[in-house]
Amino acid sequence: MRLHLPWPQVGGVLRNWVWALKPGGLLNLIVPDLEWVLKNWLETPYDDPEKYGFWLATIFGLEVHPGEFHKGGFNADLMRRLLEQFDLEEIQVEAKKREEANQGEIYATARKKLAPAGLPADVLAASCG
Repeated sequence: MRLHLPWPQVGGVLRNWVWALKPGGLLNLIVPDLEWVLKNWLETPYDDPEKYGFWLATIFGLEVHPGEFHKGGFNADLMRRLLEQFDLEEIQVEAKKREEANQGEIYATARKKLAPAGLPADVLAASCG
């Protein structure tokens, strides 16, 4: 699923996704790497037509169809910081380039904890049994 969210909604959406996961469930996210995009835009010469074509579109979205706008951006550090706010463990975040699309992306995975914060495992077991 592709989802373009305004910044004020990112935390709430992540909270809902984590809430919906079963204990031990895996969250997988792939988002554009804003750091990679900006670096490429800045390093592209002004006389290169791609500076105001492809590279500008990777920052703001293609803007051809409704909803095709980027409303925020992530780098690996920010993604990790966001995921660390929730009942997740085994958080792995990696920036890498997807060659077939010439796109830098952030790949993140995390597992929902078996015992969410604030609830001891024995209380959870008693309420589920």
